[in-house]
Amino acid sequence: MGTSMMIVIQKDKDVKVAQYFNFDGSPLSEGLGVFKSIKLVDMSNFEKQVSKCRFFSKEESSIIKKQMNLPISKVTIDIPNSLMQPADKFIDFIDESKKEKLIFINEIEALDYVNYVYFINFDTNSYEIYYNKFSQYDCNKECLKIGDIKYTTFKRIFHSNLSNLCSLKEYKESL
Repeated sequence: MGTSMMIVIQKDKDVKVAQYFNFDGSPLSEGLGVFKSIKLVDMSNFEKQVSKCRFFSKEESSIIKKQMNLPISKVTIDIPNSLMQPADKFIDFIDESKKEKLIFINEIEALDYVNYVYFINFDTNSYEIYYNKFSQYDCNKECLKIGDIKYTTFKRIFHSNLSNLCSLKEYKESL
């Protein structure tokens, strides 16, 4: 069984990315790759790239999801490259894209079922990791809040300032 994860990016009080990944989502596995990617990007360029992100419409998402579940020989549309990225390369994909718009399936509805959330929040200049306890608890300030929604099963296990990320050693030690 995989350890699921989601990368969520918020900018201007708007969720720009909510990408689900079904395997190796623990902070010291794929999460380590995500952290390294964030650490290495030019944050001002990455923020500009995030501004180009948007979601497919519900109809477009439905068509793409159906096609992705077909055997490759039966696929009749081009599956967007944005959907085929592994978690540890996802940040690099956004950062290095030359496209005018980056379009993703909005997978935020799967949030309650993931083990870990990797949250890049340009509004608060923070990078946070949350663990899903799969039961409600009194989380106060450690609770995951995306937009106006508070997710009370998620506990914050890591926090760092985006403009001054901690070292890789500090990241590993904090987990």
